[in-house]
Amino acid sequence: MEIEIKEKQIIIDDQPRLLLLAEFHYYRTDPEKWQEKIDLIKEAGCNGIASYIPWLLHEYTRGDFDFVGRNHPRHNLVMFLDMVKANDLYFVPRPGPFIMAEMKNEGIPYWVYDDCKDAIPVSWNNKPGTTPTLDYLEPTFLAAVDDYYRQIIGLLAKYQYPSGNIIGLQLDNEIGMLSWVSNKPDLTDLAIKGFVDFVKAKYDDTAVTRYPFIDSDFTVIADRIRKPSSAYLERLHFDLGYYSRERYSSYIDILISMAQKYGLDSVPYIVNIHGCSAGRSLKYPIGISQLYQSYRDKPGVISGSDVYLHAVDVPQFTDVFMANVLTDATNASWQPLTSMEFSAGDGDYGNSFGNRYPTSRSDFMTRMFVMHGNRLLNYYSFVGGTNYRFTDKHRDSNDRIANTGEEHGFAAPISPNGIKSYTFDRMAATIRLMRTHEKQLAVQSLVTDDLVYGFIPDYFMTEYHYPDLDPAIHKNLERCRTSMWDTFLKALLLRNYIYTAINIQDDPIPTNKVLLLDSARYMNADIQAKIVNFLISGGRLLLSGEVPQYDLEGERCTLLMDHLGLKPLTRWEDARHKQSMSIMADNFALGRKELHRGFNHTYIYDDPKAIMFRMYDSGEACGFKIKRSGVDAFIVSCPYRADLDLVDKFMASFHIRRRIRHDYETYHGIVLAKTEASDKSGYIHVINLDDFAKEFTIFNEDEQPLSIYLEANSAKMLPFNVSLLPDLKILRTDSEIIDFNDDHLTFKLSGPGLKCSIATSKTLIPQNPDCHLKRTGQGYDIELIERRFNDELLTLRIEA
Repeated sequence: MEIEIKEKQIIIDDQPRLLLLAEFHYYRTDPEKWQEKIDLIKEAGCNGIASYIPWLLHEYTRGDFDFVGRNHPRHNLVMFLDMVKANDLYFVPRPGPFIMAEMKNEGIPYWVYDDCKDAIPVSWNNKPGTTPTLDYLEPTFLAAVDDYYRQIIGLLAKYQYPSGNIIGLQLDNEIGMLSWVSNKPDLTDLAIKGFVDFVKAKYDDTAVTRYPFIDSDFTVIADRIRKPSSAYLERLHFDLGYYSRERYSSYIDILISMAQKYGLDSVPYIVNIHGCSAGRSLKYPIGISQLYQSYRDKPGVISGSDVYLHAVDVPQFTDVFMANVLTDATNASWQPLTSMEFSAGDGDYGNSFGNRYPTSRSDFMTRMFVMHGNRLLNYYSFVGGTNYRFTDKHRDSNDRIANTGEEHGFAAPISPNGIKSYTFDRMAATIRLMRTHEKQLAVQSLVTDDLVYGFIPDYFMTEYHYPDLDPAIHKNLERCRTSMWDTFLKALLLRNYIYTAINIQDDPIPTNKVLLLDSARYMNADIQAKIVNFLISGGRLLLSGEVPQYDLEGERCTLLMDHLGLKPLTRWEDARHKQSMSIMADNFALGRKELHRGFNHTYIYDDPKAIMFRMYDSGEACGFKIKRSGVDAFIVSCPYRADLDLVDKFMASFHIRRRIRHDYETYHGIVLAKTEASDKSGYIHVINLDDFAKEFTIFNEDEQPLSIYLEANSAKMLPFNVSLLPDLKILRTDSEIIDFNDDHLTFKLSGPGLKCSIATSKTLIPQNPDCHLKRTGQGYDIELIERRFNDELLTLRIEA
């Protein structure tokens, strides 16, 4: 009996599992109310709970550890652990040291800042950090953490699987996030000394060329790094990023060694990735870039995303895809996707009706994350609560344990006072649906077309920049690195082309795929050379953005441009209202309407017939179809739009065949994909992102066409060739199956009727007299021709 992580699955007692957890902060609820809220968690269908464990509270005074409620009833972690176990729920603890969760000091005890002064970072211009960060590797801090881990891990180890219910351990929380959002890298003396060693080891004899002060007195070195000059600014920005990756990875390794030393050694360790901002995932890859070295291909370690999206609709649904495919691109082939902070609730974090998410949001997010192969989702925060006051004064205006006032989790599906919000019922229905099909979903993977998005982690290494100098390279990367997200990638998904992603910085590019690439003016030589070799070997390329002319340190590098046969002409930027540039279509793209854009990048190519887009006034070219020996590429160097017809033409030119598609082309707004197991059984996942109903036909490779009706803002998960029970296989269906066991099968009705084909030797008896069953050679064809107005379900009784 053990937990295994393999083949992108989480396997518990030889059974692949789909873990749907509820984040419940026990320390924000009085113990007499814990069971009441756990009952609601179980009602929602969750099979586990996760919670931060705040060091700040459990060791408020150094050396005084309270896990039994001696200093405050809400500290009784032992009672909570026993209660979760007694309710037959899994548990994933998140003990920090840092936990964030709006806690004071991000969950670090006040005394740590007094006793570990060398851990308090100094940053740019010798100024202190503006967030309560600490140098993760500073010895006195690590010694304090070791004391804390001895106590907390020693306790948690008693509950680890298989004798207990703890099935995973999150190490720290959102590592590197505070330094990023404040633009304050850790530049303590210790960190700078480590940086010097890092630079000398990485660059050897050229280190002194990169940094002429590297062998100077330490005071000089520290001053040059904390107050850099433009002569080495870009080198320093990226080297600090590379160095930080190594430090974060070392910190994770230290925490793992502590956890193992104190007995929690039979469960996977989880590194969670921060980065969503303003309700989108455009900056989420910054967190991946910072942390992927901390989890990538490390035995026993998996990554978990933090995903906070305002909407899952036509404007933003691409963000769900990108958060998943980019995380997966940095996982090893055996590491599954998980999400440790999967945002739930209504979004009204200020308790002021300033936001009100539709109930479809959590429904659609859950479906799409499961569709992408996530094996664990932790709904955050699932249960609201309150922040009690410290008994002593802290001169911070409220003396509470957190920064959110008295209440926390206003937006949660279960409010601070234990009332279900309007989001609860639909989310619970979706959770229960996933649990119903857990056995099948836990082994399936997303079926993709021959398209891969090329992820370059270093393009997102922009978490630090010296504020007194202009970070020109960073600005260009920020403009170009996601230029395809809201244009070609969205159009591809709306036309049912399903792509995955690869980390082209570290991994080979498969030559049988089309490479989708966001490209900036800067790209390192090794990546450019890799793309050139990919093209020479028969690969196909769709590039959006600028064709690179320099490496990431600003040195001239035109390997890819030269291979494409392009020469740079003009960079038109930020013209805006003074000159609204017009982009005209030509040749391959002829027929597209004129577009107005504020910036543009033009190139010279020797074949005028290859030009797809030109500037109206100058005739300069900014789009190309280049097809010759060693090159099969589309280059779009102007910010284009989500042109569905154009991506169809691109894909036809590349001979890309969709594994699944639909014929609804009137208003679009449909997410369609499928997942399959190794035996080719699977599910069709279809979502209507709009607030009006749609009827259409789905074409699933060699299967018969399937007619579908989708109500407004609704979704279906439809099994095909799936054995739900022994001797009962769903061959195809147009309706969702929400419940089944040995004696019944229940469909959720949507639209005018129902059609389903089932292979079975058992006898099926409909509970609805209007449902017609026709015997076939392998089972039944089932049809409900006309649904009664109030009928929401159709149940078939199963008899042997």
